[in-house]
Amino acid sequence: MVQTAVERASPSQRQKQRDDTRERIYQAALGEFRRVGFSSAQIPRVAEAAGVARGTFYFHFPSKEHVLLEVAERAQAVVALELGALKGTAPVGRVLTRLVDVITGVDAMLGEANLLRDVLSMYVRAPIDEDSSDQPLGVLEELTDHLAAAMERGELRRDLAPDRLAVTVLASIFGVMITHQRPDTDRHAELVLLIDLLLRGMGRVADEDVALTGG
Repeated sequence: MVQTAVERASPSQRQKQRDDTRERIYQAALGEFRRVGFSSAQIPRVAEAAGVARGTFYFHFPSKEHVLLEVAERAQAVVALELGALKGTAPVGRVLTRLVDVITGVDAMLGEANLLRDVLSMYVRAPIDEDSSDQPLGVLEELTDHLAAAMERGELRRDLAPDRLAVTVLASIFGVMITHQRPDTDRHAELVLLIDLLLRGMGRVADEDVALTGG
């Protein structure tokens, strides 16, 4: 029986070849998404651009939504890494401002096809029937840690749960990313305003406010 080059390769070589093929398909899909938008993207065109059979696409990605999930995972890794780099005594205002800067930077890096908006909308619609327990939560965890540390330093109110507060902050930012249709510069300005409003709401309650509420 004649073996193919792939079959003769060592396990590590085969894995590298699979990884290279997956990356080629991923990049071809990104190109398709940027060219025509996610909703109009066609898997046969992606497979042709990647130089693989259509079945090879499905071997690596069961659907084009799964490519979008990988976009989300990679984007989240970038944001989480940036937040992690601020660990220590970074003021919460600096953390949230950096969060906005990185998210808008990732959006720009993905191109003009609103891919980040497609990613966020996909999660809102939750169209994929799969266990989400293994999905990366790096951004949420990093932000929760920052907010908890800010509470300990007295920068934020301590009557708020940091994990739920992190969800609220991210949901607010992502809401603007999904719905804001104006130029990126205007969207960034609106996000900065949003962070200012959130910080005011999360800030320490003044003594007179506590007295008024019977605290």
